[in-house]
Amino acid sequence: MQGGSSLLLRMVESVSPRALPRRAAFLRSVERITVEPGHVLFIEGEQHPYCYVVVRGAIKLVAPNPRGLPSLVGVAQPGDLVASLPALVPEDFVRLIGAEAGMLEIDPDGPLGRCNSTAVAIGPAELERCDVHLLRRLMIRHGAWGTAIYHIVALHALGQERRARALLMLTPEQRYRQFFEDFPELARVLAQKDIAAYLGVTEVGMSRIASRVRRERAPAEAVTKPGRPTQVADEPPGMVGQLAGAPG
Repeated sequence: MQGGSSLLLRMVESVSPRALPRRAAFLRSVERITVEPGHVLFIEGEQHPYCYVVVRGAIKLVAPNPRGLPSLVGVAQPGDLVASLPALVPEDFVRLIGAEAGMLEIDPDGPLGRCNSTAVAIGPAELERCDVHLLRRLMIRHGAWGTAIYHIVALHALGQERRARALLMLTPEQRYRQFFEDFPELARVLAQKDIAAYLGVTEVGMSRIASRVRRERAPAEAVTKPGRPTQVADEPPGMVGQLAGAPG
């Protein structure tokens, strides 16, 4: 990125304990891109050693469910990172999941893995893209970069832990309400099937939850106009029809 400022660089600097060396080299490597609705950033199964940060718009991540159909597994708004983690680490690393410590030999410098999800723009979006190979070199050579990226990965892990706890500890209705608090704008454009998949409920189950929430909100939101009956929307925002674009 020539000139201007980089959101991605500001994010890294915000969690770095000290000044980052080779800042200008990193800034030159960052690419700002603008995409149209439905644009695919990466596809499940391909090698894609890049990470993105959303500057404007929103991205969704989908992956096949047990029936082989695409299901929503993540959403990213401005300031969020977008990437497929298996594509950012050596392909041998995935074999370590669930393996006994020290029982597997892996090549930490081996080729990177492949994406396990597909990322698609929900609407017009602007992003910054960075080559992970450059990040790895900076992390190896400079401790400040290594610590800063560690902090970013830790923040990502904390977010995933929060989502895992929600799926394990919250009721479907609590997850539904939390989704609308966390993603009020996305809830207006995502398809009902996408939201249901993200919340871990069936479409029928979510429809029942939406009906209960709608009845609860109706007295407060209803506006009576002279000579006209009170009207309440059939679905809360984001639930009317299949509004989401192509599949993150």
